[in-house]
Amino acid sequence: MSPMAPKIKLKWYEKIQEWLLENGSYKVVALLITLILWITVLGNKDQILNQNMKMNFILPKNHIIANGITNQAQVQISGSRLSLKKLAKGLEPIEIDLGDAKPGRTIITVPTDNIILPLGAQNVSVNPATLVVDIDQIVNKRIPVKIAWDADEEPQFVRVSKVKPAS
Repeated sequence: MSPMAPKIKLKWYEKIQEWLLENGSYKVVALLITLILWITVLGNKDQILNQNMKMNFILPKNHIIANGITNQAQVQISGSRLSLKKLAKGLEPIEIDLGDAKPGRTIITVPTDNIILPLGAQNVSVNPATLVVDIDQIVNKRIPVKIAWDADEEPQFVRVSKVKPAS
């Protein structure tokens, strides 16, 4: 501009437009670097999440678990905030295969290797880590039952509270 050229007064939106477009490529690169750093810093902080997971027991046919064990395990998972957000939907149940187990007491370790976690998350611990399981076989047996009436007539409806047949 020559010193003699008249100054043109810019409107406010033209000033903003000129400011944005001046060195625009530098501003875009700076914005991208800032976003990358922001995501990296926020995403890399490891956090710990405690998640309750259901345990499914796979038993042989005609077998049951006789003792009152829990079917829940508390899993402690470590990872970035981004990877732990994916766990908000919940996790698939832990499958514990007792298909080869025989009747009696068995001590099992809760398997943690088959827990499917998102990328960047890892299993820290499982509570309980081991379970004491009493497995019994279901036996079906027909036992004849004879009901003795105290009344002179047989009632139309019978409510049985306890039946103790001789074995």
